[in-house]
Amino acid sequence: MKHRVRKTQVKKRKLVRRRTMRGGKFSNVPDACRQIASAATDSEAKKIYRKAAIQFHPDRGGDQEEFKQLQKCLETRVGTGPEWVPEPPSPRAAPAPAPAPAPAPAPAPPPRPRAAPGPPPAPAPPPRPRAAPAPEPQPRPAPPPAPAPAPEPQMNWKDKILYSEIPKETQLSEIDDDVIEVINVTYNAHPEKFQQLLLNEFNTWVFVLRKGTTEEDMQNFLQEVGLGQEHWQELGDQMSNLYPGHTWPIQEDLPFVFYIP
Repeated sequence: MKHRVRKTQVKKRKLVRRRTMRGGKFSNVPDACRQIASAATDSEAKKIYRKAAIQFHPDRGGDQEEFKQLQKCLETRVGTGPEWVPEPPSPRAAPAPAPAPAPAPAPAPPPRPRAAPGPPPAPAPPPRPRAAPAPEPQPRPAPPPAPAPAPEPQMNWKDKILYSEIPKETQLSEIDDDVIEVINVTYNAHPEKFQQLLLNEFNTWVFVLRKGTTEEDMQNFLQEVGLGQEHWQELGDQMSNLYPGHTWPIQEDLPFVFYIP
């Protein structure tokens, strides 16, 4: 019986190690941007971005400016459309042919003979009468005022909060890879801590809070999924423990795991 238990524990450890190492490794942020730009579709570009965001996130030791550059790469790539294909490198131009030798200068023409003197010049014409003064130009009417710029569309809270509900006693092998990546970032690449929450019979929510998420957005989420206002204080305490000093609205994308005791 003990031998079987040990085999089960070894299998779980190997499974956790494979899940942890699924995230892509990029040499630097420009390398990740190149892979995002060369992706065939938007969904593939977003998948590469999520893996790169986990690797270069400031909470994991990444640089804040490089992480913003990575976000800008995704916005630029997605704006080009799903069928966008990067342009191939232009072929090298053929070398220009060598210039032809200049022709020899032509011989100078012989001097022309002098012409005979012509008739005397004609008398000058009489002076023209002065033209009437031009009328004064009328002032042009003022151009119409430019139309006011259209207001930016307001984002719904569902566009800012990406979430997934995980019932208690769920196994890690039953969870999607994208959710596992968020769990790895939140628990510093130790998803077995998250598995302990599920074994303690906690219902759990896995979030990615996009930049600009407000308190009102989170309260709308609680109301949408049927959680009462009494969970608001618990959610705030867990966020403060994970991200001390955070403020609303969220200043950058944050992974977060919320468990309901």
